[in-house]
Amino acid sequence: MLENPNDLRSCSLADAFMTIGGKWKPYIVWYLNTAPDLTMRYGELKRHIPWTISHKMYAQQLHELEADGIITRHEYMEGNIRVVDYTLTEAGRFLVPAILYLARLARRLWRLSRFNAYAYAGHVGGRVHHVSLRRERWIRRRRHYHL
Repeated sequence: MLENPNDLRSCSLADAFMTIGGKWKPYIVWYLNTAPDLTMRYGELKRHIPWTISHKMYAQQLHELEADGIITRHEYMEGNIRVVDYTLTEAGRFLVPAILYLARLARRLWRLSRFNAYAYAGHVGGRVHHVSLRRERWIRRRRHYHL
């Protein structure tokens, strides 16, 4: 039980956000999940992330995920080349539905913010234009059926 119910630092929610928090961690977990055997090499995983990420930040995010037990690191030699593989653990597989849920939530919030922006764009000088009233009714109907 929490000592102070308004203090989220002392509950498991804070741990969950620390685990998946970070700009690249959800992408790393997601792309490892899409790999055939939940394993990817270091460079292959980095190439799957669609944005430019520095080597330092990428290595730091991988290290934090490994420390949290979300991924495991396997290092071995192939001839004269050192190969590093990362594998998603059981705990990492539990995060995938949460990441999917957050993605759906973000899409819905984005749609709502776009619709609200359209609805309020017609309000000028304290008067509401006829077109914006129709748009507002259309938005309300969409919210009712799609959310």
